[in-house]
Amino acid sequence: GKVQNNLGNSYFEAGQYGQAELEYRRGIAIDPQNVSLYSNLGVTLEKLGEDDKALAAYALLVVNNPESIWAYVEAGRAYSRHGQHKRALRFYADALHRDANFPETLLGLGETLLLLGDVQQAIAFLERVPAASAEHFPAQLLLSQAYLVSDQRRTSKILDRLDRQFGPTKETEQIRARMAQQPEADGAEVSRERVSPPIQR
Repeated sequence: GKVQNNLGNSYFEAGQYGQAELEYRRGIAIDPQNVSLYSNLGVTLEKLGEDDKALAAYALLVVNNPESIWAYVEAGRAYSRHGQHKRALRFYADALHRDANFPETLLGLGETLLLLGDVQQAIAFLERVPAASAEHFPAQLLLSQAYLVSDQRRTSKILDRLDRQFGPTKETEQIRARMAQQPEADGAEVSRERVSPPIQR
């Protein structure tokens, strides 16, 4: 499985998505519990424009790895990217039952809930993402967007803290520009492009 994953990654990085797909599928046949192979297959199928097959790969990932929290998180991310937010929430709920404090689950839940317009519930999950985790920065960005509609002072504090911690970023500047343009309002509009995730090593 590992050899096929590495070969698939090489093909993927070279833009040879058809060859990458073949290698990931070969790897899955050898090692059906390898989460990275399914995730990479899903990303590759998305690149090939085969979104239904990509989502099926993520669903199969969960079926073949029912004890892996990563399987549920990856499936949740994929379904959310494809606008199937309610289904994504079900995957995240399953992940949450496995570990109520897993940062990736909290981030995914918060983002998906924001996309569904449930700002208060999103804030509750995003505020639980630990400061020491890699997900802290994206969670704080999403929190600043959530507070943008209800508490711009809190948004400013979050952005100031992020600037001190990481330096000014394009993302924080974009949110500051949105703050300057809009008065506090009801309902959140989350700025989130559909971006394919990176392949996993």
